[in-house]
Amino acid sequence: MIIGIDHGWSMMKTVTQVFVTGVKEITTTPALFGDVLEYEGKFYKVGTV
Repeated sequence: MIIGIDHGWSMMKTVTQVFVTGVKEITTTPALFGDVLEYEGKFYKVGTV
């Protein structure tokens, strides 16, 4: 099986899906924790450009 992907320009693209792959640090405690990662006391928003 061969699975082709394109991971350029901060977007991951497959045959049937396209999604954002960026990660950005949030400098304050987020109000909503959807798609947020907490690591070593810092918060990161996953899926941002």
